Amino acid sequence: MNTQRHTWLYFAAVSFAIGFLNKYNIGFLLLGLVPALLLTKKRTIFLNRHFYLSATLALIIILPNLIWQLNNEFPVITHFRTLSETQLVNVSRIDFLVDQVYFFMGSFFVILFGFISFFTLKKFRDHRWLFLTFVITIGIFVVMRGKNYYAVGLYPVIIAFGAVYLERLLSKGWLKYLRVPAMLIPFIVFILVARLILPILPPSEIVAQQELFDKLELTRWEDGKLHELPQDYADMLGWKELAGIIDCALINVDEKDRTIIHCDNYGQAGAINFYSEELVEPAVSMNADYINWYPLEKFEIKNVILVKDIYDTDQNREKERPLFKEVSLIGEIKNKYAREAGTKVYLLKGAKLPINDIFKNEILKRKNVHLN
Repeated sequence: MNTQRHTWLYFAAVSFAIGFLNKYNIGFLLLGLVPALLLTKKRTIFLNRHFYLSATLALIIILPNLIWQLNNEFPVITHFRTLSETQLVNVSRIDFLVDQVYFFMGSFFVILFGFISFFTLKKFRDHRWLFLTFVITIGIFVVMRGKNYYAVGLYPVIIAFGAVYLERLLSKGWLKYLRVPAMLIPFIVFILVARLILPILPPSEIVAQQELFDKLELTRWEDGKLHELPQDYADMLGWKELAGIIDCALINVDEKDRTIIHCDNYGQAGAINFYSEELVEPAVSMNADYINWYPLEKFEIKNVILVKDIYDTDQNREKERPLFKEVSLIGEIKNKYAREAGTKVYLLKGAKLPINDIFKNEILKRKNVHLN
């Protein structure tokens, strides 16, 4: 926008494409950016052929991922629909906005000056499209009940404008004496709140200060209820413990290369794949994208390590016993503070029937339900 050099459009396109391949959330930024440009004098960019050539470049980069989504019935849509029905419905729009202040508590004053700069500094007024992009994108998240951290990527550019504006303000007269305090504020605030917003304290100390954490809404989970620990902290507890149980199960299997690890959800599968030291085949799940990762054409399944979450009611494994020669409980997550405390791991040895066909049928059934 400053130089009118077309090269920067291509840099922006590549950046967007890489961001898209990392997390689809950047698509919401695009939904805010396009109308913001149309509402300002910068709309002339849509008359620039390099804009469309750079957009084509971005499309080429992300095309393999779009083809994969198409070939797999767009699991991202299924995931987002499930997210909307089970989690986002519990998100408070007011809490979403309040949490934006929590995220940037130490630099919030810089962000405020960033907003002000778009209406006071002559050179910055030409960049109000950035301010509009922020407002529109935040508005989209509010309407769609987005999670509080979805908007974090919007702030760096606002902080940059706010920092430059503050630097100019604090260079005049007696205001220059406020430069050092202004730089110290983010550090001081971070030191004061770090123990609350980061998983620094052990779980027992957080529980001991339950009233404070509840008052700050830090223990409210995606189900809309207050719990003992912040959700992200409780999510991570038990991961290494679960991987250790899986490794124990794998040690007790003779044919590791014909064994699959079947989990109830993608979180379990991800934790196992990251922390396990005995894996031959990655853990899989009928949940999210993992449904496409089952090695059903690679080998005939002989054993299954089954990871069942806390909602499972068939603890005697009546469903699986007719299919295997031996069914045994290997262990369970015992950390009482873990979100999935009580998750059990079973070892199913010696398949009596073609297990591959059973999994194929279940996968087809799940995908048909998703499509419908």
